[in-house]
Amino acid sequence: MADTWTFWRGAWHQGDVRILGAASQGTWLGSLVFDGARLFEGVTPDLDRHSARVNDSARALGLEPT
Repeated sequence: MADTWTFWRGAWHQGDVRILGAASQGTWLGSLVFDGARLFEGVTPDLDRHSARVNDSARALGLEPT
């Protein structure tokens, strides 16, 4: 299995980082969006498109992208 990295609160973290709990607003009220990106041989294909897509999805739900 490939290494997992998560960008959370301004930094990259290795491993399975818990960023969402059962009592968080995103889970409780469904006010979240998600888009996953990949890294192959040091390259992040279409990272700009992933970022734009998740921000567009947030706006479509009336959320402010962060």
